[in-house]
Amino acid sequence: MGLGVRARAADLDLAVLDAELRRRLSPVRVAVGSPGIGLFGFRASHHEALAAQRVANIRGGDGPGVTAYAEVAMSTFLARDLRAARRWVAEVLGGLATDDDAMAELRRTVLLFLRAGASLTEAAVQLHLHKNTVRYRLRKAEDVRGRPINERRLDVETALLACVHLGKSVLIRTGL
Repeated sequence: MGLGVRARAADLDLAVLDAELRRRLSPVRVAVGSPGIGLFGFRASHHEALAAQRVANIRGGDGPGVTAYAEVAMSTFLARDLRAARRWVAEVLGGLATDDDAMAELRRTVLLFLRAGASLTEAAVQLHLHKNTVRYRLRKAEDVRGRPINERRLDVETALLACVHLGKSVLIRTGL
């Protein structure tokens, strides 16, 4: 269902929308496209929302209640061919792409570190950890990956975002 709104993207607080949906309509999930102007803008927004919905459906029930295209745009392209995406994520992340809790924590640490401008201090604050713990995890991630985190940095960050947005569908399953 499409819904036209007269709000700019910056006016829409997705965290508040997600919290309200969970509070009022817990099983409801929403995909949001970018606001546009006129019929062309509405259609473009609708197509974006459909792409965001595909990512949310691939991710499954453990994802957020609200999926905004602006947040998952890169993953929408990877979602078109999950086999190729899984191979690419494994090639970029190496062992970090393994589907287990320890690797999930390392992926989260690396992603927050990269998003913090490669600042150990800022990553430690966001993770509520000591700086040395972040440093240890980054070394461990490099060991598991088999090469430095900053090698193909953009690919690493994109692959980590794909893991967040697409979940287990792009991870290496163990014990099969």
